Amino acid sequence: MSGQLRFDGWYACSESTFDASVNLAAECGKYTLPLCYPGVCSDDTRRTLDVFVKRIRAVNSTNPKILWMLQGGPGYASADRTFAFDMSAGID
Repeated sequence: MSGQLRFDGWYACSESTFDASVNLAAECGKYTLPLCYPGVCSDDTRRTLDVFVKRIRAVNSTNPKILWMLQGGPGYASADRTFAFDMSAGID
């Protein structure tokens, strides 16, 4: 397994997945990750899975902070994510 992650690059996308507006304030991309890591599990066929990521750049770029929001489940609907984004807007 290579130490380099495969990433398809950032492209403009809307902040909300289901937003019908043309607001392209976020950036989206896709990482291709190994299904198994050494010492955790083994996979002789070296299968991978694609992980979608979205970022919203900091308003204060001189002192940006990073906030990762990982959606879990079951029981956490993606519709709740918008509320979480709005709530975290005060962090900046």
